[in-house]
Amino acid sequence: MKQLLFHPTIIAILFFVNLLGTIYGYFWYGDQLEQTPLIFLAFVPDSPTASLFFTIFLCCYLYGKQFKLIEAFAYVSLLKYGIWAVVMNALTWYVDGSLPWTGICLCYHMALWRCRHICTVLYIDFTFHIS
Repeated sequence: MKQLLFHPTIIAILFFVNLLGTIYGYFWYGDQLEQTPLIFLAFVPDSPTASLFFTIFLCCYLYGKQFKLIEAFAYVSLLKYGIWAVVMNALTWYVDGSLPWTGICLCYHMALWRCRHICTVLYIDFTFHIS
């Protein structure tokens, strides 16, 4: 199984799917980003930014490079976004008694993020050495 997961073709497919999703994610936040003060721009598009770190990691992996800081950002941001999305949907459901169609879409989206987080755990080497 590990041989299949680390096959360059699988990594390339993951890379391109994540790249397209990341680009679309920034497009999705376009209107909100236009209204956001410059100082906060890095914090608004949390979903595509988390995806961006994983996409950069996959690109580096394809070229045989390893950047521990990018790996750490990918792992932490995917974990943070996954937790945030679950909590926000649960609170919306609790307060409103239902989820709008966008909330239901977010449930599907969260399942995809869980898959991406699992991929992150499988692919990222968690051996950090401080010297």
